[in-house]
Amino acid sequence: MDDAVAPITQIPCATGHRLQISWGPGNSLLACPLETETSQGSAGHAETPQTISSIRWGVLPASSRRVAYDCLPAFKALQTSMQHGGSPPSLQQLQQYASSISGVIAPQGPLQAEEYGQPQEAATWDFLSLIYVYQPATEGSLAEGMVQWMQKHARVLTTPSTPEGRVAGPSLPEEVEQLHSAESAASEPSYWPVVHRLVALGWLEDAVGLLGLQPVWWHASAADRNENMRALVSILESAVLLLRRMPHFRPPVDVDPSLQTFDDLQAFMDQRSIWQRQVRELRQDQQLWAAAVAADRATAEAMHKLLSILEGSEQSLKAAACTWLELMAAQALHKFPGLKAESELATLVTRSMQEKDNGSIELLLVLDSILQAVGLQDVQGLLQTCSASFSRWFMAHVTPLLGRHPAATVMARALEHFGSDQVRAGAYHVC
Repeated sequence: MDDAVAPITQIPCATGHRLQISWGPGNSLLACPLETETSQGSAGHAETPQTISSIRWGVLPASSRRVAYDCLPAFKALQTSMQHGGSPPSLQQLQQYASSISGVIAPQGPLQAEEYGQPQEAATWDFLSLIYVYQPATEGSLAEGMVQWMQKHARVLTTPSTPEGRVAGPSLPEEVEQLHSAESAASEPSYWPVVHRLVALGWLEDAVGLLGLQPVWWHASAADRNENMRALVSILESAVLLLRRMPHFRPPVDVDPSLQTFDDLQAFMDQRSIWQRQVRELRQDQQLWAAAVAADRATAEAMHKLLSILEGSEQSLKAAACTWLELMAAQALHKFPGLKAESELATLVTRSMQEKDNGSIELLLVLDSILQAVGLQDVQGLLQTCSASFSRWFMAHVTPLLGRHPAATVMARALEHFGSDQVRAGAYHVC
């Protein structure tokens, strides 16, 4: 703390005495001066003991102060509505609260979450919002919500790091950018692994963009004179069309209006069945693939694998994903699009973690415990993990977010010797 900061107050306190400041039951500060060393007195005078008798509060960095101040109006509005209404906040109030906080700690556009210094907290906040605030309002949209969530927080969810916390490689968006800037993207070793990874995660527009860099398109005019090349171009064209026509079940509201979206589960499953049959028919056309292999074996085999990902092949999804989180998201999207967090998430997390590791992604060490707690509806385990991993500011703001948790009544119980319940405890700690 800067020594130039003016003191809030000064209270006389003799050496050896104690000073107690209380804000209520269980909230107090007990301070006493500590004797350090004896100063050298002048000739004929007794030496004077030196004491430390000042209290300094921790000072947040500028980014954290900005977050705290910018989030205060939304936090205050929610608390006021709860006090006046005398009942838990409505789903609409929680959605507005979650959106307001997310807009501060996970902004879109030029100012990214990294500039606030809170990228991991931002990713966790949006995930918990998806589970407890948005997903209950649109049952079954968890898979689609995870696609958007991973895209929004891709830099923290797909950037590998060393045990010391240093960046060990590019994130997935950075790999996409590198391929777009390469002289011959399709010749890069990472080209097809990145395309397959994008398709598995449901980042279809990015995948279509990279497929547009295929040199095969440049030979399309010559395909009329070459049957084998015509077959390969036909496969690429059909695959791009299938990617664009992939049906989506209750995706987030801010999606491309050109997508095929469904609110009714049965209508979605019927259309998905038709779409999957088209994928399967294309992949099983042996004559077409034989000609495509004759034109360009590597491209044909890579396209065959891409279609197997769309079919939901477990082996292809596992090969395309780099971490257990990516495998879980890919399986949710391509195999279990009606996934529900309350009953099925824990099993899917466990299976994914048995197949893949965390890929040196730091946040995944925390998310595995959070996802397990979510799947088991263990609100105390969830809060314990968050408390051990994130700031006091996060704990103060996240407890109201869990107000619609099935076990939320546990948080409303008074804490013995604390003078408050668990929801307000976080706010007291951060004040």
